[in-house]
Amino acid sequence: MKRTAGLHAAPCAILALVLIASFSIPGYAQNLIVNGDFESGDIGWSFGGSPYPADIVSLAEWPCCPHSSPHWVILGFVNWNTDSLWQQFTIPSNAASATLRFWLLVTTENGGSSGDYLGVSLRSQSGPIEWLAAWRPPYWPQDIYVQYEFDLTPWIGQTVVLHFTSGNDGSDLTGFAMDDVIVTTTGSACSCPCHGDPQCDSVANVQDVVQTVNVAFRGAAPVFDPQCPKQRTDVNCDGYSTVQDVVKVVNVAFRGANPATEFCDPCAP
Repeated sequence: MKRTAGLHAAPCAILALVLIASFSIPGYAQNLIVNGDFESGDIGWSFGGSPYPADIVSLAEWPCCPHSSPHWVILGFVNWNTDSLWQQFTIPSNAASATLRFWLLVTTENGGSSGDYLGVSLRSQSGPIEWLAAWRPPYWPQDIYVQYEFDLTPWIGQTVVLHFTSGNDGSDLTGFAMDDVIVTTTGSACSCPCHGDPQCDSVANVQDVVQTVNVAFRGAAPVFDPQCPKQRTDVNCDGYSTVQDVVKVVNVAFRGANPATEFCDPCAP
């Protein structure tokens, strides 16, 4: 079931600064979150809710509230409703620190009801759910985007699920708009930064894909990596370039996968 703005949207009194631009993370490392700006549909995310799940929207279908790109996600805006979205990702084991950042706007009718809430949590594969934050009225800024930041360093080396969930009771509607979700790390990102990257510049691109395909399927001479020492085009570090190597290079070059996860672990000394 999908919300309709005409029936379920609370009016957004003040739209935050609208910057329709491509998603970027100035000054930050690569984002571990896939599709954190929601510009690629629901890729990377899972959605749930009853009766209405969280939803990715644009100005063409929803009056509130863009942040930095043409699409964003909404939760709430419906009475007697709970909804959520979540994504699984892995924090590299050799990172020094990890940080979650996202932008959140809250809009309400009459300040919201005490039964309305938004929570953000993290769950590892082996541990309990850890609540990073939970908001209830009146403890939230209204009608303006605010960036929130949380330290994920305790989860380094783990595969975790980031989960956002909201709820509305039967009075005084509350809506949540969220955009630009990023998780970045500091420290050594890769023990063999050139592995999987034939250009040896730590960035897998279309030329790297072409070279890996040529070695794996057309018998071209491999590009050797003195750090491994194996083939630079051999992502699995087993001495052979295969379809799996091609898939990993494509994932990094075109789908934004984390090179530390795709390339480095098999090559670590």
